[in-house]
Amino acid sequence: MEFRQLSEQDAKESSLLIVNMYGNLDNLEWFSPMPYDEENVKNILTNPRYFVLGAFEDKKLCALSSLDFKCGKLIGQSCIPPYCSIENTVEIGFTMVNSNFLGQGIMKRLIEQLEKQAQLLNKKYIFGKVHIDNLASYISFIHSGFKEYSRFDKEVKREDFEAFLSSGLLKATTLNKAKNSLFHATNNVIVKYAILIKEI
Repeated sequence: MEFRQLSEQDAKESSLLIVNMYGNLDNLEWFSPMPYDEENVKNILTNPRYFVLGAFEDKKLCALSSLDFKCGKLIGQSCIPPYCSIENTVEIGFTMVNSNFLGQGIMKRLIEQLEKQAQLLNKKYIFGKVHIDNLASYISFIHSGFKEYSRFDKEVKREDFEAFLSSGLLKATTLNKAKNSLFHATNNVIVKYAILIKEI
């Protein structure tokens, strides 16, 4: 398997991978809504805020993950250790694996590659946030030496989820679970995450 940084030339394949991921999620809450059209994906790949790493098998993009240098909006909040700052910390951002490659340990390998990149950039800490019910992702972090530091709730706009409900991308089981989440939400959807962190 080959790993390399993605560029705008990879936007089409990355867009198709996002669509595949959304269409095969067991729970829509596991992945915060993000744009999947090629132009918006290109903007993400060229944004200096992110280092997006792709995993290729026979020259086909089968997974990707990212480093988020702004660490989302979490730095300075109680769910992140007080010794973490924008300067010394990086977040593992969105991660997705093509449904045909699930269960092959690719996420763990992506995490390892991103950790090496963070070391090259002289970062001291690396963390990720995982939906508390997404056991496969949680275990990938644990097996990579991360430890859970905290849990927090993130509010996601109801209309973001509703847009995916009407997109035609979701399989039936995901669609039903997403509808159930929205049914119980009075306004926006509260998504529960665990923060896992590692000193590097």
